[in-house]
Amino acid sequence: MGTYIVDRVENHILAYFLPVDAEGTAFSLPVDRLPVQVKQGDTVELEIANGDVTSARIVERYRVPRKKRRPES
Repeated sequence: MGTYIVDRVENHILAYFLPVDAEGTAFSLPVDRLPVQVKQGDTVELEIANGDVTSARIVERYRVPRKKRRPES
């Protein structure tokens, strides 16, 4: 099982993955072959056998940082 970051999802069709560790390889997969719905920036664990995803788990969802509110004077 490898850990990857979703680099991007194009047109809800193809997801591009970047490895978290230096030993992994970047790759892409059709979104409909994933058992979970992923978004750009998510960290996922994937197990792949014979080119098929046999297991997928979202480790961490990417959240857009909220802007800090300026204090009222």
